[in-house]
Amino acid sequence: MSMKISAADMRESDFSGSTFNGAYLEKAVAYKANFPGVDLSDTLTDRMVLNEANLSNAILLRTVLTRSDLGGAIIEGADFSDAVLDLPQKHALCKYVTRVSTRVSLGCGNKRRNAYG
Repeated sequence: MSMKISAADMRESDFSGSTFNGAYLEKAVAYKANFPGVDLSDTLTDRMVLNEANLSNAILLRTVLTRSDLGGAIIEGADFSDAVLDLPQKHALCKYVTRVSTRVSLGCGNKRRNAYG
């Protein structure tokens, strides 16, 4: 059974060691929340606020991040393989991420485009 969290206030919360695999986190506000190494695979995070959140080494395989805001998020080492991001968000993340594995999983520099970037 999937966890469903809608419009939750998760600001500055610490989710270290948690698993959100397959969860619904729609419209949640997780400003400055800590998700280091957390498994967010197959998670729907539509319209989620993740400004300045720590997503270092997080697993975001196939995560849907449409209309979500990751401004200032720490994403070094995070795996965005097959994640769905809006194109402007993807470009913004690619501007400051330096770790090669994270850049590759985001598709930074990839000339191929799909509906979501």
